[in-house]
Amino acid sequence: MPLKTFATLLSLAISVTLLSAETRIRPPANKYTPAQDVQLGRQAAAEVHRRLPILNDAQVTSYVASIGQKLVAAIPSDLRHRDFRYTFQVVNAREINAFALP
Repeated sequence: MPLKTFATLLSLAISVTLLSAETRIRPPANKYTPAQDVQLGRQAAAEVHRRLPILNDAQVTSYVASIGQKLVAAIPSDLRHRDFRYTFQVVNAREINAFALP
């Protein structure tokens, strides 16, 4: 077997091995209680509503919310908390891509 073919096969084998390895997500220690996280999130959301215009387009908002709900559904069960509620809104500003609040 030529060296180039061997190197290609070895590279492919390593790639497949790395891709099939399970990724474990370990959240960092949180100094806040879930209730404090919820309160901070509500305060931050209120600040966003005061400072940024929210897009008033039902079709776009629905689309973004459906993607967001798919992301929420993918949260591992050991990282979910019953007090957390997820909402998704679109800010009417060109320069903002995406951001998350507590």
